[in-house]
Amino acid sequence: MSKYFSDAETVCECGCGFNDPSPLLMDMLDALREKVGGPLHLTCVCRCQEHNDSIKGSVPNSQHVQGKAADVA
Repeated sequence: MSKYFSDAETVCECGCGFNDPSPLLMDMLDALREKVGGPLHLTCVCRCQEHNDSIKGSVPNSQHVQGKAADVA
């Protein structure tokens, strides 16, 4: 899946188990980590539709629901 990131860092936070990040996204995150030269803190990668709908400020058709987005702190 990823050279640097575990499943625990990409799974939906609601506890449903949804965890399907795109391989391209994970390759990009690995490359970013190498460019930065140290750890990155992922605050959100995958979200199930129900969890996405429950988050204030989330957008319909969020890329997180498709496993194509990551929030990095």
